[in-house]
Amino acid sequence: MNRRYQPALDGLRGISVVWVVLFHLGLPWMSGGYVGVSVFFTLSGYLITRLLLDASDGDGGARLGAFYARRARRLLPAAQATLLLVVAARLAGEFRYAERLGPELWGSLGQVANWVQLAGLSSYAALFDRSAVSVSPVAHFWSLAIEEQFYLVWPVALLALVRRRRGDAVAPTIAVLHGVSIVVALLIALRWGRDAAYWATPARFGELIAGAWLAAWQRDRHRTGRGIPVGLSAWGWPALAALTAAAVTWPSGSGPAYSGLMPVVAVVSTVLVASLQVPGAIGRALAVAPLAWLGRISYGLYLVHWPLFVVLRSHGWRLTEPGPATVAVLIAVGLAHLSFVVLERPVREARWDPRQTAVLAVAAVAATGVAIALLPPSESLLGGESAALSAVSLAPVTDETLVPLVTTVPSSGLPPSSDTVVTTTSVSGETLPLPPAPQRPMRVVVVGDSTAFAMGRGLAAWAAEHPDHAAVDVLWAQGLGFVLDGRITSFDAAAFVARSGEVVRDEMPALVARVQPDVVVMMTTVDDVADREWTPQEGPLAPTDPRFGARLRSQYRAATRSALASGAPRVVWVIAPVPTSVFDTADLNVRESHLAVHEAIREVAASERGVSVAEMDAWLTAAGHADDADWRPDGTHLSESAAARLAAEWFGPWLLDEVLRAAP
Repeated sequence: MNRRYQPALDGLRGISVVWVVLFHLGLPWMSGGYVGVSVFFTLSGYLITRLLLDASDGDGGARLGAFYARRARRLLPAAQATLLLVVAARLAGEFRYAERLGPELWGSLGQVANWVQLAGLSSYAALFDRSAVSVSPVAHFWSLAIEEQFYLVWPVALLALVRRRRGDAVAPTIAVLHGVSIVVALLIALRWGRDAAYWATPARFGELIAGAWLAAWQRDRHRTGRGIPVGLSAWGWPALAALTAAAVTWPSGSGPAYSGLMPVVAVVSTVLVASLQVPGAIGRALAVAPLAWLGRISYGLYLVHWPLFVVLRSHGWRLTEPGPATVAVLIAVGLAHLSFVVLERPVREARWDPRQTAVLAVAAVAATGVAIALLPPSESLLGGESAALSAVSLAPVTDETLVPLVTTVPSSGLPPSSDTVVTTTSVSGETLPLPPAPQRPMRVVVVGDSTAFAMGRGLAAWAAEHPDHAAVDVLWAQGLGFVLDGRITSFDAAAFVARSGEVVRDEMPALVARVQPDVVVMMTTVDDVADREWTPQEGPLAPTDPRFGARLRSQYRAATRSALASGAPRVVWVIAPVPTSVFDTADLNVRESHLAVHEAIREVAASERGVSVAEMDAWLTAAGHADDADWRPDGTHLSESAAARLAAEWFGPWLLDEVLRAAP
């Protein structure tokens, strides 16, 4: 076969990496840009198989040592450099809240990153739902791991097949393998679910095998003097249009990639690659110099852009806006070009024999491993249920009646009142004294979203230090809000709204009845701030709209009454601090919307007996912590240490004092 350089293939790489980069910017009109990775898989399968078959035809058998040496020189330098840069950034203070950074770095180094992701119960779609400071900077290494695993097993399997066929066509056998891979991917999706369909190697091998089939088919036809039909060039445009449509229209968290259909989609990529093997307009279009250049640096661009984007987002860059997005992409392209010129091309062109390459590769990997081993452990921003929560959680109340809490003189100096609403004017930011221990510990149930969990974890730590004063249970769900109907219009939140209904309508009343708390603390920050649509006639409404506000007050009142009716003598609504982070979803950044939610909480509390307001936003501001990155690293969630300080310095004593003053 003709092994001449084909700039059109680099142009295809360029288009594919553009899809991926735009997708990773979080642009809503490129929600399926991950299809670019699938095109990379198919193109890699084609090129690697073509090289192996050419080598086999040329000398009677490919030299595997030379093949693996070339792969090492091509892939390792930029990958190791990226991992070392991530390590250096971590030592400089970045990625400190990426909780599984250590295992994911080891997985990336060992080319098993996709399996590490699966073992950690990760989801590719969830990368955009998590706080920027907690996102892994090496999450994108999953695709490189799948390619490396393919490179490890495919050369041996292919050469065994070539020898077995003894010069006969191998494409039919590879076609059967591709068919088997489709079935395997579908079975994996059916049996192990969407994340396995996305991450698991067997579910994605079919995309590489599709490209391998094209190389074998091309070689078989070449050996019989037929070549690829010229008419295939005309199929390139429809194939490119179909893949572009997929990149633009597929949802980020569902679709073929999550249902085991990517080996089928790879057929379209195969047609596109085949169309570039014959002269035609699409080949000339993809061979234009800028696209071909972008394709040549695409490997480095893929490696560097994701950790760069993670860093920029964690520092408040809103990458869905044109200005920040443009600057971020230009920085990534510049770094990728530098990597190509200074590192990748010189190593790739080096005349090292396989043994020298192996020694240098082992040394590079070992050095990176040492650097990873020296990293400090990550800190937990939103980890799983902490030991503090387990240690102080509430036991169910069975037949015994709880001893009443004893009313004491309020430490705040405010007069006793069962209906006092604490306003911003009464919050000074000072540390409150701890009231004397009551006759039994105050029983607290915290209900809310991830910010409520972060706050509740600190309250639990405080209770663990003061077991005579309090015990805490936390009932939370990611994205939980207390508005349980309507459709959030700015992002796909159907699952969050459904889960919120389960928690607020069913699980909260059941928990309150079971453990009989003295107070239920309710808190939410983001989801009730998002624009919603209840009817097409109204269209999307913001919380500042009176119609939205009326529904806010109605549903907050319903949640409050549900907790009281289930047996809680008191409810405390927390005024959550307004986020200082910048969300990719624009309506979440509207300060007036947050304040409208706060005002609805105050109005409900003022109209209901047994309800108080905890002005956390005002206390953090008065204490000087509102903009403190050590307190809210991502601008939204309290860090574990900050939550513990909040509980010890203000919220724990305030809450106990509030409950004691309201006790009969």
